[in-house]
Amino acid sequence: MKKLRRDGVIRRFTALVNPNNVGYAISAVVSIRSNANDTLNIAQQLSTMKRVSEVYTVVGEYDIVAKILAKDMNDLKEFVEQQLISLPGIKEARTNVIFSSIKDEPSIEL
Repeated sequence: MKKLRRDGVIRRFTALVNPNNVGYAISAVVSIRSNANDTLNIAQQLSTMKRVSEVYTVVGEYDIVAKILAKDMNDLKEFVEQQLISLPGIKEARTNVIFSSIKDEPSIEL
């Protein structure tokens, strides 16, 4: 384990919390189009928000993809409308609610 950490194979040790067991029953993926100069700044702002569990800058139709956790649909709606789309530089945000997770594994097998 020490060698794997030293070599950068293992970045950190952490506990994986089940969002459902701490009050977050809804997960959603939000795809965001942004102004080109604002993409990194928006992604960094999203990464500091408690409800945002993952943030990626991507190439393709959208510029940013973020996974959002919410207590219920109303909570998700309020977050998207009041916090997310109010960020300067966002041109469009498309929200897709996750019905079920087939694979949610944040690690890879060595």
